[in-house]
Amino acid sequence: MAASLRSPPPVPAAFRRSRAVVRASSQSSSSSSSAVSSSSSAPKARFVARRSESVSVQQLARPLAEYMSLPASQYSVLDAERIERVDDSTFRCYVYRFRFFALEVCPVLLVRVDEEPNGCCIRLLSCKLEGSPLVEAQNDKFSASMVNRVFCSSTLQGSTLQQLTSDTTIEVTIDIPFPFRAIPVTAIESSGRQVLEQLLGVMLPRFLNQLVKDYQAWASGDSSRKPLGTEAVQVLVASLADDSLVARDAALAALCDIAPLNPMLVLDCCATVSRGGRRRFGNMAGVFLVMASAVRALDNSDAEREFLRKIAKIATAEIVSSKVPDTVNLSPCVFELNARQ
Repeated sequence: MAASLRSPPPVPAAFRRSRAVVRASSQSSSSSSSAVSSSSSAPKARFVARRSESVSVQQLARPLAEYMSLPASQYSVLDAERIERVDDSTFRCYVYRFRFFALEVCPVLLVRVDEEPNGCCIRLLSCKLEGSPLVEAQNDKFSASMVNRVFCSSTLQGSTLQQLTSDTTIEVTIDIPFPFRAIPVTAIESSGRQVLEQLLGVMLPRFLNQLVKDYQAWASGDSSRKPLGTEAVQVLVASLADDSLVARDAALAALCDIAPLNPMLVLDCCATVSRGGRRRFGNMAGVFLVMASAVRALDNSDAEREFLRKIAKIATAEIVSSKVPDTVNLSPCVFELNARQ
């Protein structure tokens, strides 16, 4: 009886440590499985958008079908600031920023271009989101797929006109972030689908226009075709202040050709040059003419309206500044900038 009331024999230290490890491991495993369960049980939203755009192209000396059969490495259709060539068939694309609810998002896409009969197929390999910490935290909580088939076809037998078509489907699935879980999933999916449709509505027409311009340059035998990046456009904008009238006119003509294809790039460069203090008459008059040309090419997406607010503020400051002579009435350009916001 006395023996039974005695304290239990001491447990060896090594055994105590081993039990502690087992308990810790068990707790860690439990918390890990709970986290996985929590992640897998997070509500999801799925956005799907599809758009097909076509444009009629006049056949030139070299046929469009021959151009469309070129390897991807020989296309030159987007500005270098938005596209990085990884290899001959793989590209990294920086999509323009857009707003989704209160968040600003910039997708960075890795795509592969595969040759197909009469065209090519652009497939999304990966997508990374850049923006606020909340936006970037979603990078491991979403999946995306995109297929863009670009092809040409004859409209009529024997016709010199051909149809160039871009048919794109995008699908995105995300874990809904906690702050947005009070919003009905259908409302989030509707908003997400509208954002994707707006992006396609802005990008596909521009993409086709750039493709047509590049085809025309290629068909005319221009072997020096290459995309223009920020630095090259800034040099052209700065040339609007050149002492030579010929140089100014050449720069203005080049920028007015580029502006409809890459309006946001051109507007950004104009704003940068304006802020840089180059405020001579020849420069500023030309800058506003180019800005007006770029603004007319913009669509009314949320991203572009946000961008225009910044540009219009700079333009308005230039107009009221004494640095711009009274003999030049640039206010219609500023009015157009403000009207498009």
